[in-house]
Amino acid sequence: MVALWTDQTEAGYPNARVTRITAPSLIVRGDGDFLLSLQEAAALRERIEGAHFFNAPFSGHEVHKDVPELFLAVVSVFLRQPRKLHHEFSQEALARLIAAVTRRRSRR
Repeated sequence: MVALWTDQTEAGYPNARVTRITAPSLIVRGDGDFLLSLQEAAALRERIEGAHFFNAPFSGHEVHKDVPELFLAVVSVFLRQPRKLHHEFSQEALARLIAAVTRRRSRR
C-alpha cells in the first residue's frame, strides 16, 4: 500500500487516470500535512477538471480530526452544492470561520 502512494513515476498514483474523474471533487489537505505537499495537492487539482481545493489551517494530515468544525463547514457546503463551493465561501466568510475556530481553540 505504501508503494502505491510513494511511487513518483508516471505509473504511480495519482497518474494520468485522475484526469478521467468527472464527479465533483473536493481536495482537502491540512496546512501542516507532511504526506501531501501543497504543490502536489495543487497539481492534483489541476488534473481533475472542475475540482475544488481547500487547504485547512491549524491542521496536519487528518483535517477532519484537527479542525472538525472547519472541515464539516466546508464539506457540508460542497455536498449541498458541489459546483458552487467557491461562491459560498468568499474570502471574508472563510476568514470569519477561521477566526471563530481560532477563538474556540484559544479557550481550550
